[in-house]
Amino acid sequence: MLALESFGSTTRIAATMAAATPLIFTGLGTAVAFRGLLKARLDADEVVTTLMMNFIAVAIATWLVNRPLLAVGSANSATPMVAEAARLPRLMRGSPLNAFPDRASLRAALLALGQAHCSGV
Repeated sequence: MLALESFGSTTRIAATMAAATPLIFTGLGTAVAFRGLLKARLDADEVVTTLMMNFIAVAIATWLVNRPLLAVGSANSATPMVAEAARLPRLMRGSPLNAFPDRASLRAALLALGQAHCSGV
């Protein structure tokens, strides 16, 4: 069921990409930068810092969605809708996939270049 809903059609694949891409790149960039800082400055173990960061990230996201970002009148975890003027243009008709993944790919490439530069590759 999960695979069918996520990858069952072109529109579903686009929806999955639209939902996952910003989360993946934001979390990846933050985790890599923080883990690198802890390793370089304190010689901290990567496994321990990764587990610690996962716990902290889930706690922060839960707090944000349930407190300051909670939609007015909502009893569940829901944020307000983004204003129409602030929405990005659609890349595919009938899907939620918008222009953000192109920018996210650029950010990921810049992050990879920064990592290669810092590690001396």
